[in-house]
Amino acid sequence: MLLALGLVAALLVGLAAVMMLTGDDRVATPSGAGATGAPGPAAAEGAVADTLPLATLAGFGGDGPVEIADYRGTPVLVNFWATWCPPCVDEMPAVQAVHEDVGQRVAFLGVNVRDAPANAEALAKELGISYDLAVDAEGDYYREVGARGMPTTLLVAPDGRIVARHTGPLTARRLRELLGEKLGVTP
Repeated sequence: MLLALGLVAALLVGLAAVMMLTGDDRVATPSGAGATGAPGPAAAEGAVADTLPLATLAGFGGDGPVEIADYRGTPVLVNFWATWCPPCVDEMPAVQAVHEDVGQRVAFLGVNVRDAPANAEALAKELGISYDLAVDAEGDYYREVGARGMPTTLLVAPDGRIVARHTGPLTARRLRELLGEKLGVTP
């Protein structure tokens, strides 16, 4: 009986790992758009936002607040990550490399979720992260956009529409492909 329980537990852990590590490149399904396609209200609990919700997030490392509205008018990559998430940590150098490749043509925003600030700041410094960083201390914004796993990367059109959502780590190559396919930006 104990062996059977152990096997079931191992199977569940393995299944959870596979689900977390397999990405979802589908275009986000609109959930709050009105009949005109205009952005609807903020995503309900458990819903997937079709437009990047406007919010004010805490700045990183003592920086001032980060206003999501300030990113309107430019393509944006939003990456939700945490130091306690090994796939997030593994993905960060790839995100940084692509950020360096595309320069100012795409804004990059890393949102640290439910993490110890000192750990997050130390990791960002260690990895040489130069893109914008914000803090979502309680995970409220993460839930509002309808994220379901870590890391989650959103590609956002200049008008605020979420045009792609990926859960799981991305390679630099795949991230470049998505930027080209979904936002028309190539390195």
